[in-house]
Amino acid sequence: MRMALIPSEKQRSWEWPAVANFTLGGVGAGFYLFNVVVLLYGRGISALMQPTACVWISPVMMGLGFVLLTLEAGRPFRGHLLLSNLRRSWISRETAAFILFILGVGLDQLFPGPLFKCWAAMAALLFVISQGFIVYAERAMVAWNVPLMPFYFLSSGFSSGAGVALMLSTSGQAPAPIVLGVTSMIAVMITSAIWLGYLKGSTAVEFQSATHALRQPRSLGLTLGVGGLLPVLLMLYTLSPPGPPSPSGKTAFAAGLSIIIGVTLQKIAIIRSAGATHEISL
Repeated sequence: MRMALIPSEKQRSWEWPAVANFTLGGVGAGFYLFNVVVLLYGRGISALMQPTACVWISPVMMGLGFVLLTLEAGRPFRGHLLLSNLRRSWISRETAAFILFILGVGLDQLFPGPLFKCWAAMAALLFVISQGFIVYAERAMVAWNVPLMPFYFLSSGFSSGAGVALMLSTSGQAPAPIVLGVTSMIAVMITSAIWLGYLKGSTAVEFQSATHALRQPRSLGLTLGVGGLLPVLLMLYTLSPPGPPSPSGKTAFAAGLSIIIGVTLQKIAIIRSAGATHEISL
């Protein structure tokens, strides 16, 4: 006979500021990474990130996420302690990656060239990977400590970065149009596949219970419909004859916005809906 000593319960430590940190940080780092990848095929950073406002989109979004996170702890002026445990803490590594990213972006403005762009890109990559491992390392959480979690954070960051690039393309600051649309579609489809794999990744009763709400039609319609299927269809429409062979105007803006909404809803679902602890039983 199985007896529950401590029943499973929803976590109360990670609230909306944590969601904001994961979302804004992922979007900011993903935007920079997306442009680095597009730069390999066309006018990436050189087109999107030359204006001053665009250059600072990633640092500002990532920094705002950190500010909100320290406010949640109630002691924002002790944020420097986030760096106190680099050997064991993924939060400390995330913070270090953010600092390295800021340095890379700043040095690239002073000394433009591939060296500091690569520096900043590697720091952004470490940042989103660290975010994934922050969640994955929470072993007490049934639906967080799963192997796909770091891959999801990496892919969703890249996808949301593509969303920002699509929205900016309406202002005439886009990289090569076809490359932008195709790369965005690939990123969104990979993220959607990982999200489905996550939801179907375990048949354990505890996992199924913790993620039950995420598999409901309404939730799937928002996370996969709005955030996955809709932007892909919009991109296919703009890239297919007889329409113009480029993601432009209102269509590109709508596609980018839907990607960001979808990723945001997915992260809300993970942190706020699927944050249930393991049951301790005999």
